[in-house]
Amino acid sequence: MTEQLIVIEQLIADALRAGITLYEKNGALAFKQQGAFPDELKQRIVANKAEIIAYFQQQQDEVRVSSGHSTIAKADRSRPLPASYAQQGLWFIEQLQGSSQYYMPAEFVLTGHLDINALKDTSTPFILSA
Repeated sequence: MTEQLIVIEQLIADALRAGITLYEKNGALAFKQQGAFPDELKQRIVANKAEIIAYFQQQQDEVRVSSGHSTIAKADRSRPLPASYAQQGLWFIEQLQGSSQYYMPAEFVLTGHLDINALKDTSTPFILSA
């Protein structure tokens, strides 16, 4: 272990003892605070900010590699996605029995920008299959 790594780990441990949880979020250093944030600790964290961020990113990369998990690739949206096994089962029961036990009428209030074309594209298959 390098001396710089020991200093960073000790600084993170000191922060935890003071009720400060440090973490990396979108390439920036963030924290959650449960008590007072001592000035001396704050100065040490600010002085080592880049190293702390790099430490957290390295730890995250090591966990990702050691677990064998990779980022899930986005599905190809150029064609309709297949139904899941559970969705296929519900569709089969609906076709077999014609029951309405899974119909859940609902009303939604939408705020913000609404892409009308996307809404039509996603809701049309449900309306047409009814």
